[in-house]
Amino acid sequence: MISIMFFILYGVHAQESTPGTKVIPDARLYECFDSLFIETQLTDNPDIILYYNYFLDHSYYLTDLPPKEDFIATLKSIDFPDDEDLTNLNVLKYKLELSNDKITYYRLGTSDRVIVFYEGNEITRRFNGYMVSIGRYEPKNDNQEPGIKK
Repeated sequence: MISIMFFILYGVHAQESTPGTKVIPDARLYECFDSLFIETQLTDNPDIILYYNYFLDHSYYLTDLPPKEDFIATLKSIDFPDDEDLTNLNVLKYKLELSNDKITYYRLGTSDRVIVFYEGNEITRRFNGYMVSIGRYEPKNDNQEPGIKK
């Protein structure tokens, strides 16, 4: 969780809520954070909730293990129950160590599945693009980060 929080603090800017826009926390956030934290963020910094919502669905992809034994031996494993719902996976429930500049792989328990996390910088870049697409950030100019709407 600490590593994920780093991405949030590093790449996401605080801002006032855009008038007429209501931020709704993903229900999976309540499995990881207490209600007071979520409600405080909704009031003080709703973009953090938007980031967590985005992270839950767009920070990774699932794939089958490649048949390379040497690669399999290097993978960290998530203590992942066999009956976990992969369609509504809550990656925030796991202690993950993600990198800003390289892809991170975790094996899902003892299964033949791998969860592949994008680089933290890539997640932030995509999130900023998402924020532009929903009108919360101004489109970036040449050689600038997206600007926060005032």
